[in-house]
Amino acid sequence: MLDPASLAIVGASDKRANLRTLVELNERSGVTVHLVNPRRSQVLDRPAIPDLEALSQTLGEPVDTVLCLLDAAATPDIVESAAHLGVGGVVLTAAGFAEAGPAGATRQARIAAVAREHNLAVCGPNGNGFLNPSAGKSLFLGPVDQVRRGGLALISHSGGMLTSALTAGAERMLGFSHLISAGNEAVTDLVDYVDVLLDDDQVHAIAMIVEQVRRPAAFLEAAYRARALGKPLLALKLGRSAIGQRMGASHTGALMGNARDYNAAFAQTGVLVTRDLDDLFDQCQLFANLAPERWRTSRRVAVLTASGGDAALVSDAFETLDIPLPVDDEVAAWTRERVPTNALGNPFDITGLLYTAEEFGPVLDRYLASECYDTVLVVGKFGPTQEQFAAPLSTPLLATAPRTTKRLIACTGPAYALGPWTETLIDAGVGVASGIGPVARSLHAMNAHLAVRDRAAPPPVVAVPAPAETEVAADGEHQLLRFSAAARLAESFGIPMAPFVELDPTRQDIAGAVESLPPAASYVIKVANSLHRTEIGAVLRSVGRPDVLAAVKHLSDLATSRGGSPEVVVQPELAARGEVLLGSTTDSPFGPVVLFGLGGIFVEVLADVTARLAPFTAPDALDMIDALRARPVLAGLRGAPPWNVVALADILVGFSRLAAATAGWLAAIDINPLLVTETGYAAVDIGCVVRSRTQRADDVREE
Repeated sequence: MLDPASLAIVGASDKRANLRTLVELNERSGVTVHLVNPRRSQVLDRPAIPDLEALSQTLGEPVDTVLCLLDAAATPDIVESAAHLGVGGVVLTAAGFAEAGPAGATRQARIAAVAREHNLAVCGPNGNGFLNPSAGKSLFLGPVDQVRRGGLALISHSGGMLTSALTAGAERMLGFSHLISAGNEAVTDLVDYVDVLLDDDQVHAIAMIVEQVRRPAAFLEAAYRARALGKPLLALKLGRSAIGQRMGASHTGALMGNARDYNAAFAQTGVLVTRDLDDLFDQCQLFANLAPERWRTSRRVAVLTASGGDAALVSDAFETLDIPLPVDDEVAAWTRERVPTNALGNPFDITGLLYTAEEFGPVLDRYLASECYDTVLVVGKFGPTQEQFAAPLSTPLLATAPRTTKRLIACTGPAYALGPWTETLIDAGVGVASGIGPVARSLHAMNAHLAVRDRAAPPPVVAVPAPAETEVAADGEHQLLRFSAAARLAESFGIPMAPFVELDPTRQDIAGAVESLPPAASYVIKVANSLHRTEIGAVLRSVGRPDVLAAVKHLSDLATSRGGSPEVVVQPELAARGEVLLGSTTDSPFGPVVLFGLGGIFVEVLADVTARLAPFTAPDALDMIDALRARPVLAGLRGAPPWNVVALADILVGFSRLAAATAGWLAAIDINPLLVTETGYAAVDIGCVVRSRTQRADDVREE
């Protein structure tokens, strides 16, 4: 479908804008184009064929791809005809399907059923087709200027954004292999396109404009495969706000997923997250314009500018994204001899040398010869009308790039359109980018990709069977795994639980049990099986030993008066210098999601949490910890000793495996808080919400 040798355009008409351009473009690339129109014997001064059946009889074989330009009502008949004739794929541009109400949904279901029965690929409906610049082919009826060929593929659920992508790409000189408008994905979806593109040697990176991932498990598998192949995926998730979700649903019939779930899925699999269209294409710049053998982490970048202002902007942008600018003292001294006004060690303001070819060539060579640097970034003027002005820069760059293994990058100061003439630089191996801030984001994106590229996917987890009914207690509308059973389960996954004694005044003589409690300065006493202890006054802290017995009886009576179970937990009160919370939910389409954050104000006020899919590995856990805004707290404040981050990561990994192993029967798990004590970590509370048998049965039916 994406690379046809023969193409039939159904509904071809002289009145169709850009159709002649589309036909001529494909024919120049060797595609045999047939025009189908039942009411016209000629279209675009060419013979037209009445229908697909007549075309197949004439050719003796089906065409590779059908582009259907008919309205929604007529489209299902064309798909059925193509399916029965053995056509390779159909591209549907009409709107009026699942996004348009019940009648449209019925039409879309009819298309999906016949296409799946006959193994027919379908692009759309409610899309704008696709471009395949790598083969010089296009089934896109929008305005198409010359698209530069390259290694970046784009898949978009929003068809209109293909036009925006073409404009953004032209301004940034991005080289595209494919641009695909997936539309409603009646049959062929985002994962199908990603899978095909990953197997294409011409594709180096894939950008995605995502409304909804319809097959989450398959997407995760594809994303892990992309990471293993070293092909970055970059995603712009639409509909992150409540209003955006409603708009997206009305436009494409896609129910937007929770932004948190998508962020967790993307972070877990190494998909790079972007904020908006500009950010997406900014981050893509170096992936698109540099061959993969020139990709590297940006820890050793030298920056050459002809402006002190640009030098300051580079310093600010790089510091914001934690990209270091190392200084080679010998090279810095050498530079100051030639430019005494250069007060910086890196970036290097070489005003007076940058636009003199005889001076800039040796300067470039000197920086490339330094073992301190593997990348030289040159900030200059590379706009459409600046080719002659930039020649003193571009000429040495063109000469040097083919004979060095180091990375050369040329970028503008402000983010403006690059000149088409910079294609010669890109072809020579120079990474060309628009804007200091954007190039910093692109370098940061490459750092993030390379940091996880060789990371293995987490190993599978063996499911833990659901407990017996006797291990479950009611708490209002919820069913909870009893505290003692939950604690044992957590400990089996390496989560350290604080010492506790569970007492039931209705079944045992608790006076003797209280006498045998381990000694402690004070105790914490709480109702064992409740999600909302604090709200109902079911937690008592700093209880002295003489008062423990009365406190246990009081809380047991409180629990039973509210319809709960009578068990009470007694724990020695632990001194702590910090706390964290661990939580998991199974309501994500991607499977169980683990939330992690520091306790207290950091969660309640600052909402400082990170998330990953369960299960994950120790490097993923360390990434979660590093992603917290309050991460400096863990290093120790005001002389306090630092936290054992490695041990904390191990606990996170164990918790993720617990969440994955129980996802079939636990709806949520909360450990809040996990205390940081002088001797290590201790979980003082755990709550596990058990899913009803009906919910579990529903999940089995959906699978």
